[in-house]
Parts: sequence; structure tokens; C-alpha cells
Amino acid sequence: MTHQLPTLIRRELWEHRALWIAPVAVAACVLTLIAIIGQFNVTNDTSPTFWPQDLEGLGIPRDKRQGVFAIGLWSVTAPLYLTLLFVMWAYATDCLYAERRDRSILFWRSMPVSDAATVIAKLIVVTVIAPLIVWLVSLGATLIAGGIWSLRGWAHLFGLEWNTLTWARVQLVQLLGIIEGTLWYAPIVGYLMLLSVWARRAVSLWALLPPILAGLLELSAFHTHYIFAVIWYRLLWWSAATTGPHAAPASAAHSAAGPLAGFYNVDLWLGLALAAAFVYGAIRIRRYRDDS
Repeated sequence: MTHQLPTLIRRELWEHRALWIAPVAVAACVLTLIAIIGQFNVTNDTSPTFWPQDLEGLGIPRDKRQGVFAIGLWSVTAPLYLTLLFVMWAYATDCLYAERRDRSILFWRSMPVSDAATVIAKLIVVTVIAPLIVWLVSLGATLIAGGIWSLRGWAHLFGLEWNTLTWARVQLVQLLGIIEGTLWYAPIVGYLMLLSVWARRAVSLWALLPPILAGLLELSAFHTHYIFAVIWYRLLWWSAATTGPHAAPASAAHSAAGPLAGFYNVDLWLGLALAAAFVYGAIRIRRYRDDS
């Protein structure tokens, strides 16, 4: 399997090019918007200008510029990570269904490739490769954005002065956040992959309707909302991973830097066990699927 996985991963990147095209396109749009906004007149001539000419005019002291710069970096990368969520959803729901829809599974089954290797390769792509691509794209986007801010005079407007240490810290925190977020959403990814190999059509509809209908049935029958609460808890990664019912104690969460506190949450590791069960089910169903 170790020799097959690189080839299978390359196949996925070739067949699902949106994994890297989507974040690159979003980054290009964000950088274009930053470049356009940066065209405002910031000279010190006598003509009226849209922005104030110094940080003191905005009430931003110099010792706060690193925080302002960090906020600016996060604002550049936020659209990329939202894109990552949509890309992961689209890929997980389609990766095992598409090969049955276009009958390419018949070709791949003629090759000496096991069902386990195929499913695990797709799991690696959605949980490792896709987040890593987005992180690398965000890394390059923040570098370019910093250059645009410097060239367009934003350092004198909002305190967006380049600071290498702050930039490196933001990139490290975002990388740790991606790792934790991927682990937190692993059961959702496994659930979508299980439906992708099981459903005959409309995988996204199958992914959404059962939990919604179950929640509505519980609400109407028992006047409780435990199902919706569990779904909401799993969807809200940042707050749930750090402040959920099984999150780290206050002392441990305080000692862990940023997103590291979420690794203390037992629910993260229980979710990984559930994700493993979903992936195992996907392997078994793909092996004995009769409509392929």
C-alpha cells in the first residue's frame, strides 16, 4: 500500500483539480481587492485625501501595530479557510460516488489496487493534502499582501507594517489550527465518505436530510433538541474544541498556546474513533457494492 498511495494521491489531484484551483482563485481575488483598495491617494499634498495621513489620526499607537498587522493577515486568510470547508465537503461527498457514476471504478478494479488503499488515499487527500495546499496558498498570499500594503502606504494608514516575527507566529498558529480543525471535523468527513460510497445519487441531500429530519422529529416528539445540539457542537470547531463540555480545564487551556488547547478535548479523540469506523464502513461497502 505504501507504494500505491503516492500514485493514488496524484490521481486524485489530477481528477479533482478544484482542490488547488479554488484556493488559488480565491487568493487571487483577495489580493486583487487589496491592490485596488490600496490605490487611494496617500500623498501629503494639499489635495483632499480619503484616508488620514498618519496612525495618530486613527488613534493607533505604535506599540499596537503588531496586533493590527496580525489582524490584517487573518483577514487575508479567512476567505481561504472558508473555501477549504467547501472544498472538503464537495470532495468528500463526490470522491467515491463519482467513480461509480462514470464507471471508472471498473478500470481501477482491474488494477492491483485494494479498496482499502483507494479509500485511504482519498482520506489523506481530503484531510492532509487539501488543508496543506490551502495553508501554503495562504502563506504566499500573506507575503504578497504584506508587499502590497508596503507599496501602497497602508503601513502609514492602519499600522499594517511588516513584522516577520508576527507573520511567522500567525502562520504557526494557523497551521496548528488546521491540524486541530481537520481532526475535529474528521467524523464529518468520514460520514460524508460513507454516504459517497453508499448513496446511488444526491449524496449531499442524503448528508443533510437525515440529521435534519431526526432533529425535527425529536423536537416535535420530545420537545428536546439534543440532536441539533450535537450537530452544532461538532460544526463549531473553535468554541467547541476549547470550551465544550469535555474541553481542557481552565489551567490546561490557559497554559496551551492558542489552538493547542483543543487537543485536550476528549471529544476530539472520540470523534477520530467514530471517523475510523465510518472509513472502515466505506471500505467494506466499496468492496461489495453491487451497482458498480
